[in-house]
Amino acid sequence: MSFELHTENELADLDAMAGEWQVPPEYGERSAPGGAPKIRSISEVASIREYAAQKIDFMVEGIIAAGTVTAITGESGAGKTSVVSAMCSAVERGVPFAGLETQRRPVLMLDKENPLPVVVERFDRLGIQDGPNFKVWGGWVLEEPPAPFSPIIIEWVTGCEPKPLIVVDSLVSFHGGNENDATETRAYMQGFRRLADLGATIIVLHNSGKADSAKEYRGSSDIKASIDVGYHLANLGDSSQLGTLRLKAFKARFSVQPEIILNYRAGRFEIDQRGAMRTNQEILQQLLMDNARALGKRFEDMAAEKGVARNKARDFLASGIVAGTIRVDKGQRNMRFHTWVGTDTEGLL
Repeated sequence: MSFELHTENELADLDAMAGEWQVPPEYGERSAPGGAPKIRSISEVASIREYAAQKIDFMVEGIIAAGTVTAITGESGAGKTSVVSAMCSAVERGVPFAGLETQRRPVLMLDKENPLPVVVERFDRLGIQDGPNFKVWGGWVLEEPPAPFSPIIIEWVTGCEPKPLIVVDSLVSFHGGNENDATETRAYMQGFRRLADLGATIIVLHNSGKADSAKEYRGSSDIKASIDVGYHLANLGDSSQLGTLRLKAFKARFSVQPEIILNYRAGRFEIDQRGAMRTNQEILQQLLMDNARALGKRFEDMAAEKGVARNKARDFLASGIVAGTIRVDKGQRNMRFHTWVGTDTEGLL
């Protein structure tokens, strides 16, 4: 099975593509040749049934729906690009991802985040490769990656059948403006909606923040408002390497898998069927909530019994004291008793 990625008048390969990278001022306007509007009367607006299918069509079973905009967020190094790269390879070949069924589609990854050696190492580790229907356009190509909704991308999407999957890594790398500015961010995110309206499926990778108000994503609230589905990816184990990951939805305009636990071993992702797992932060918070006035040493011992390293327990106490979510009461011989005083969900991913 092969895909016709371009019309006969287009170049057959993205590597050879060239064109204007900037979005023209008239971007998004639907006008006929000469500037006359195509729709001259409200009565000419067709029924929604003429434009699209009547049900959500998942490209990746229960996770990524075709023709929608999805954000996957998480801390730097959490494994976002590895998960999505493996997902893209599965979609391009039409094979299951972590046991989830996929639809075969052309794939384009726009990458301003990673150098070529890192991308090659990741693909080798995952046992995947790019090809005619799986293009990775990064800074190492003759022309740098264009804006996701530049004319060259819009032309490609229009010529693709079936419509493609486009990954943007990362939002801040391509945004070019202030991600905290609501007006700038809303206008930028609207470009992804235009691509989705053309039939493309968009996955945008973005970092989460450190503040409690930015645990799901960093930047303006218009990022969340502009997407159809948002997932936060968390590494539940050693942050220095991939192991057990949690993909948890924080926004969904339609029904999706609310939470998936992925195990990574030897270049493969598999769904953990044991159900939801908790992060170290959640384990430590619950532990302190259940053991008010805990001494530091005793708390470390209890954390170790739960499988959480002692240094992580110490860091949890120290950061909680600074944030005001943990109260310290001093006793005799300079003993320090720790009590959780934050809300049940404060500080959790």
